[in-house]
Amino acid sequence: MDFFADMGELEDAFVGDTEGKMKDPSPLVTLPPELIVDIFLFTFSSDWSKETAYSLDPKQPNYGEDFSRARRIWRSLQNYMLTCQYWRDVALQAPILWRNVHFGRGIAQKVTETMLSRSGETPIRLTAAFKKDTVANMTMLLPHLARVTHLHLRIADFPAEEGVKEDIPMLQHLVVSCRSGMARKPHTSLPLLSKTSLLPDLILLHAYMVSLHHIQPFLRSTIRHLYVTGLDCSIKDLMFALEALPVLERLAIEALHTPEEDDALQTAELPHVNFPKLAACYISSDVIPIFSHIAFPDQVITSHEFSLKLWRCSDQEVLEVVKLLLERLSSIDDEVMAEMLERDSLEIQLDWTGDNRTSDLDIDILTPRGDYKRSLLSCYSDDELHIKDILDEMKISASPFFKSHVRHLDITSHKCHDSTYSELLADLTGLQSLKLNRTPGIVAHLVSAHQESPEPTSPMSTLKRLTLVEAKFRQHPPDDPEYEPDEDELIWALRDMLKARKADGHPLQSLRVFKGVHFGEADVRMLQEYVTEEVVWDGRAMSVDLEHHLRGLGL
Repeated sequence: MDFFADMGELEDAFVGDTEGKMKDPSPLVTLPPELIVDIFLFTFSSDWSKETAYSLDPKQPNYGEDFSRARRIWRSLQNYMLTCQYWRDVALQAPILWRNVHFGRGIAQKVTETMLSRSGETPIRLTAAFKKDTVANMTMLLPHLARVTHLHLRIADFPAEEGVKEDIPMLQHLVVSCRSGMARKPHTSLPLLSKTSLLPDLILLHAYMVSLHHIQPFLRSTIRHLYVTGLDCSIKDLMFALEALPVLERLAIEALHTPEEDDALQTAELPHVNFPKLAACYISSDVIPIFSHIAFPDQVITSHEFSLKLWRCSDQEVLEVVKLLLERLSSIDDEVMAEMLERDSLEIQLDWTGDNRTSDLDIDILTPRGDYKRSLLSCYSDDELHIKDILDEMKISASPFFKSHVRHLDITSHKCHDSTYSELLADLTGLQSLKLNRTPGIVAHLVSAHQESPEPTSPMSTLKRLTLVEAKFRQHPPDDPEYEPDEDELIWALRDMLKARKADGHPLQSLRVFKGVHFGEADVRMLQEYVTEEVVWDGRAMSVDLEHHLRGLGL
């Protein structure tokens, strides 16, 4: 696609039509050239390197976005050059404006030649799209490879011939994406790049649907950012390759294509890899063998640039990862952990989607994560998971220090009428706020613990704020003429719990009720007597029928 074939004709026509016709100097021609160039660069919004290097997302590099960005830059340059002769001259004499070069499939040859020529000797960012018939044109790149700093190879098919292979000594960022199936082609290598290039400045490698043998020659000790998706390799080979990256700062691994024999992998065969500089980590493939064999600073797991994701896993795999994660969290420096748990919430969400027969579990330690948010742990299991199993694993695997410093806990179960509970809450001796969503078993256990406690003070004496979501307070609406109170209903047990806490000097500061079933304004007034600040109700007086209807709608 030659989207700029008429550029020269348009420029010539404009210049011939406007020369000598401008009577008064325009303010446009009084701006210094350096400022004009800065304005042009600002409007391009083309900092591909920053977007790639600092997004912990190993998805497929988007060639379409790169191509569209190139078109926008070209068209912007055309518009600027048609503004006046002065701006045209500035643009043509500023090689940095022409540094984003596209080559190969979908790009007219003269467009590439124009960009290469006008970029002069400045470092360039080259995006090259390859198919089998690309080799003949590759020679035009030969004089310019020495100044390539960013290289994106998009391989629809490996060239039929090896073609040009040269040193690219200034290369900093290498992005490689292959069409599905290309990774398994034997005896192929990446075009343009020589395996023996020194590459002293290479800091980023982003690979999509390639084989380890394609990128391993470029896994240099200088690499600080490594993102791989659909990499064709064994876990063992990958772990040994990672040993060669001592200064790695950001690691993302997703959807590995591992051989069948990896199913019987002996973890004792894997090396333990230390990343002393690591600051961000995302693993969503073969989580257990990889996560259990890498070491990194404590700050990584307590930051919000750390995430594990399991796909199509068993309940035992989920519990194993929960155990590994809690053991790692429990082993970090006490001060770091205390600061994190004081500031953030420990959130556990379990979704059970019966139609798809999958359980979705999210465990998070929350703080604002920006636009792109990942949980600390996400699991998508073929087995049915239970809140009780997750909480019991936390009770066993988390250290006493960890449990005693959890200040905020949020538990959600989207499994209807989850009547299970766990003794974990009794271990959270520093808990200050608790949110329970669709967990009638835990709610009932919480209030009954206050009734049955032999201790002179209330259980969970540090608790200050309690939020209940979709709790069922009565069997019938309170305004039902035939309704007769039952002492076993939640509303009365909750009243007695709040009353007991106030009597022993540990009253709740606040109680919040959302989507309460058979809860009303009179209950707010009754319970307000036993809290120090407020009882908040969203005013939604749900019935059992409405509750089931909303769940059916996913609300």
